[in-house]
Amino acid sequence: MLLPDGRRVLPQLFGVIDDHSRLVCHAQWYLEEDTESLVHGVSQAILKRGLPRALMTDEGGAMKAAEYVEGLAILGVERDLTGGYSPEHNAKIETFWGPLEGRLMAMLEGEPELTLKLLNDATQAWVEGDHNRRAHEGIGEMPLDRFLSAPSVLRPSPSADGLRAAFRRTVPRTQRRSDGTFTLDGVRYEIPSRFRTLRALTVRYARWDLSLVELYDARTGQAQCRVFPIDKAANADGHRRRVDPAPHLDASPDAAPGVAPYLRELIARYAATGLLPGYLPHAPRPRPRPRRHGAHAMRTRPQLAAFGLKHNPFSPEVPIEALSASAAVEHFCWRVGNMAAEGGFALVTGDPGTGKSVTLRLLQRRLHALRDVQVATLTHPRSRLSDFYRELGDLFGAAIASSNRYGGFKTLRAKWLAHIDTTLVRPVLLIDEAQQMYPDVLSELRVLTSTDFDSRAILTVVLVGDDRLTEMLRTPELLPLGTRIRARLQLDHRKPDELQAMLERRLEHCGNSSLVDPIVVRTLAEHAAGNPRVLMTAANELLDAATAREQATLDEKLYLEVFGASVSRRPSATAAAAKAGRR
Repeated sequence: MLLPDGRRVLPQLFGVIDDHSRLVCHAQWYLEEDTESLVHGVSQAILKRGLPRALMTDEGGAMKAAEYVEGLAILGVERDLTGGYSPEHNAKIETFWGPLEGRLMAMLEGEPELTLKLLNDATQAWVEGDHNRRAHEGIGEMPLDRFLSAPSVLRPSPSADGLRAAFRRTVPRTQRRSDGTFTLDGVRYEIPSRFRTLRALTVRYARWDLSLVELYDARTGQAQCRVFPIDKAANADGHRRRVDPAPHLDASPDAAPGVAPYLRELIARYAATGLLPGYLPHAPRPRPRPRRHGAHAMRTRPQLAAFGLKHNPFSPEVPIEALSASAAVEHFCWRVGNMAAEGGFALVTGDPGTGKSVTLRLLQRRLHALRDVQVATLTHPRSRLSDFYRELGDLFGAAIASSNRYGGFKTLRAKWLAHIDTTLVRPVLLIDEAQQMYPDVLSELRVLTSTDFDSRAILTVVLVGDDRLTEMLRTPELLPLGTRIRARLQLDHRKPDELQAMLERRLEHCGNSSLVDPIVVRTLAEHAAGNPRVLMTAANELLDAATAREQATLDEKLYLEVFGASVSRRPSATAAAAKAGRR
């Protein structure tokens, strides 16, 4: 089925059949096979035919959802499940699919534009006008006659609001004392002031309908009050946000030229009765979300699409394919890849923002491409020895007790030696911000990774940090580790031409190479002090300003508006020289 937004979907048919009379109580097509659709269909079957004593379903995920299970319990309906891989237990509804596919769907084959509304109108007319009024082979009479003549055990149906209130789940929540609110599925709700002394709350709601959320008394099961999403602007005036009612959709059937004549007659006959449609149109309710205004709004994918971008080219989370590597970085990654066969230490140093983390991302991708190379990343370098061993055990799948350091030492070395014997390559450990590590931890790592009187390394370690790491390795305590560095990479400040090429590569990969004016690209590269992080931060600030102004390009005028004030406050070189001369 082709939807108005251009998506092609496969609709799913939901049906409820009476076990005794084979009467189809309700049948409706849905776009999703989820709990919301299940509750929507079951509620209509109850409204049309009455409240049953029991319902039998299969063991699908929707049938086990809390909203459905608790709703049947509140309504007093026994919930029966068929056995696994036993479709014969649900054979009566399975038999109904045969005539539906063979008769109804065959009469819709000539319709060129089949919509969900037409499909539901046709199904309802066929079920009420043909299936329920045609003699059933299994019982020898019409399902409708058998349903009306047999003794009824049905109970009166609750109202639509009663069914909506029943099919909800119960969850505990904790009230935030500072403002009297609680969070439910990412939405913050406000609690009436008369319940401000309660800390533990019991809330009933449906995950697809956050507009109906109520506080319940866990002891009595009675509803206490209805709660609404918090609205700071409305609270300032003392008024609650108004909840508009759902729009009424006209579901009257319209004649379609492609429908078979008999089915068109059934639809017209059903419409001539003057009865309302036998199903309720299903429209997902929008979830309430916090509002954001002005230049502080979060930049979303549609906003990036307005610039012709697939990703934010100035974000640290840019795809790795958009990153550029210098010849020195490429050579260093190649050397570390070769070191995986022999082990040892490698070192990357540089000032903040010169690309150490980018180098690690490029190195990680290169190592993952090598066969049998196990790559692990230490995420907490500022750890003492016990936590350091515990994290190594988590990274390499070794069970280590924090109270037995020697046992962890033996377990890790045995794990690495077994990997080397199997694959002939060393595991690789990447450590970012290594200048934060304690000297005794670095010394322990040196001893841990060497065997046979320091003639064999069983681990490849890449240390990444700023110039403080270089100074640490020159101290007497860490000099044995500093002399074992086999590959070094010192990241210096970049030239403006390199920064310009880096920015142009990111723009081209993210989908819009003309987003930034060439003059602005060159200006950003020259004023970034050779630091890639400064360059991307300034460019991202320009993109934020363009988003707030709804401007399609980052041009020279925007650059002067954003950075002109800060530039004008800086004294020029001529003025500074003249001032020095006067002194």
